[in-house]
Amino acid sequence: MILVPIERLANANQSIQDAIIAASRLGEILELNPELSRQGANALDQPLKGSLEFQNVTFRYGSRSPVFENFSLRIGPGECVAIVGESGCGKTTLVNLLARFLEPASGRILIDGVDVRDYTFECLRREIVFVPQEIVLL
Repeated sequence: MILVPIERLANANQSIQDAIIAASRLGEILELNPELSRQGANALDQPLKGSLEFQNVTFRYGSRSPVFENFSLRIGPGECVAIVGESGCGKTTLVNLLARFLEPASGRILIDGVDVRDYTFECLRREIVFVPQEIVLL
């Protein structure tokens, strides 16, 4: 009999925590600049080989502390890599940087040795697939 109210309280706490995270993310979105003005001129005229490299990338949302500071990662063609971590640790931010929805404060992101800023948005984003952690059934 006493377990039901305790369970409801625990569920309410989880809902409050989810709302706090959602509000934080909304704040991050509101701080973002509109679509980046520097669009590359290069089209992908041949298939990508598949190498990806983050070179000393630093990124922060607005005036907050950095999400990444001098982050480097190299993934070779054909390598299978999973980016995992707790909610809010920067997994989606990595994908957003790669697709140029966000711009790093410093560092470079290369695909097959070419800076992502040198590609058109259309060509770059056509080559990126994102698999969300939460599945939504419609």
